[in-house]
Amino acid sequence: MTIGSDRVRIEKSVFVDLLENSVVNGRAPYRRALETSEITYSDLVALSRKAEVPHPLFFAPLHIVQAQLRLKNEKLLQGVVPDTFTVNTRTQVKLRDVELIIKDLLRKQSLARKHDPTLTKNAIVGLLKRPKATAEEDAQVLVDAVGFDRRAVRAARTKDSALEMIIARLEANQVLVSRSVRGFMPQLIEVRFSGMTVRDSKVPYIFLSGGDHGDFQEPAGRQIFTLVLMTVLVARGIFAPVSYDANSRTVEAGREYDIVGEILMPAHELQGAKFESVDDVKNAADQFKVTPSALTVRAMRLGTLNAERAAGLPR
Repeated sequence: MTIGSDRVRIEKSVFVDLLENSVVNGRAPYRRALETSEITYSDLVALSRKAEVPHPLFFAPLHIVQAQLRLKNEKLLQGVVPDTFTVNTRTQVKLRDVELIIKDLLRKQSLARKHDPTLTKNAIVGLLKRPKATAEEDAQVLVDAVGFDRRAVRAARTKDSALEMIIARLEANQVLVSRSVRGFMPQLIEVRFSGMTVRDSKVPYIFLSGGDHGDFQEPAGRQIFTLVLMTVLVARGIFAPVSYDANSRTVEAGREYDIVGEILMPAHELQGAKFESVDDVKNAADQFKVTPSALTVRAMRLGTLNAERAAGLPR
């Protein structure tokens, strides 16, 4: 490290351990330092602040640094497991991709517990940890617990209004929802990322990502499905980053997907339905407040639409 004309040695393993798994691992000063084995003090301070690493740690022995990193990861992992929960996608989210968001949500959980004495043990967390015989039964248990009114959601004037209605019901049950707002988030998300569930016995958090998912889905319709999916994960006791490809037509989506499908698009309402045209699918999707793609996949899983016909329908 250089400070003016002076040079101070930093252990490379310390430098890498502190920054490689942080939000600055792709930044030019960090990558350049690895290539040249040199960094200015001002760049080091800037990187450490962005990564939320106290910069004196760069001058500490390796065993001290590793002990501090273990403590940091234990705090992060108390709310989120490192494995990504994926539906119809192979995209993986690393903890460093969402590290600052997790920290922000953990702080909010701590503040809520500290300042709201009315909080009780959350009734939604782990509600479906022991699944019922069918996805339909699981869906009904969760609908009853949350107070999810299907008719009210469908009667909403827009999908945005329906989304707000679902969020209100979750927050009435102490499941807090945080949404990404570009320019105001703790960090920029550079991976395809749908959201995240963060564990807490009283105030679990759902982080709902916005922006371009690369699948051309309308934001509100996509977010409704994603939000209900993450509510199912909270009820199943699954707390992890979530990556969901709304554009995939695979029918190997899993139990959680079927529970969401039953909540938003009950089987008895789709059995016997005919989707002869693009307009049929779009109209049904608008009725159920989901995207045409979600409606298509649900119909395929129920056997009311075959893959050949689905190929010609909207995504």
